[in-house]
Amino acid sequence: MDFPANLCRYLSTFLQMGLLCRKLLSVMLVLITVSCTQDLVVFQPRSAQGVEGGSIILNCSFDFKSKPKVGSYWWLKDQKVEIQNTTGEFRGRVKLTTDLDFILKKRADIEIRDLKHYDSGVYQCVVNIPGLLDTFGNGTELQVIKVQPQPVPKAPSLENSLVLVWLLLRGILCAFGMISLVLATRFYYEKTNPQ
Repeated sequence: MDFPANLCRYLSTFLQMGLLCRKLLSVMLVLITVSCTQDLVVFQPRSAQGVEGGSIILNCSFDFKSKPKVGSYWWLKDQKVEIQNTTGEFRGRVKLTTDLDFILKKRADIEIRDLKHYDSGVYQCVVNIPGLLDTFGNGTELQVIKVQPQPVPKAPSLENSLVLVWLLLRGILCAFGMISLVLATRFYYEKTNPQ
C-alpha cells in the first residue's frame, strides 16, 4: 500500500468538504441577516421644533410584518445619551409611550416637557423585537427656540393722566360753547321773527 498517496487523497477530500461547509454556512448567515433586517423598519420625522419651557412629542413608529407580542424601545440623543426619566439632564421631564400603544399601535413616541435650550440635538429612536437586531430610526433633529419676552405695557403716568383730563375738560367746554351758541341763535331769531 502506498501510504503517502492515500493520505493525500483523504486530506484532499476533507479539505473539499470543509470548503463546502464554510460556503454553506456563509450563505445561511447572509440569508438570516437579510431576513431579520428586512422585517422591521423604524420611521421618524427628519426635524422638529419646540419652544423653551414648552413640551414636544417626538414621533416614532415602526413597521413589522406581524404584531409583536413583546418588544422594547429607547431613545438616544446625539447617538450617546440614552434618554430616560432618570437621566440627569432629562430627570422628571420625559414620558414614554405606553406598552399597549407600542404593541398595538406600533408607536414608540417620547414626550419631553419643560424644554431647555440644551435639549437641541439629534434624537434617535431604537426599536427591539426579540429575535431581531436592534433597529434604529434615521433621527429627528430637535431645535429648541428661546421665546423673546413680550414687553409689558406701561401704566399711564400721573402726568399723562392730567393731560388727558385737561383735554377732556376742554372738549366739554367746547361742546357746551357750541350748544350755547346754537340755542342763543335760535332764541334770537325766534324773538326777531315772531310768527
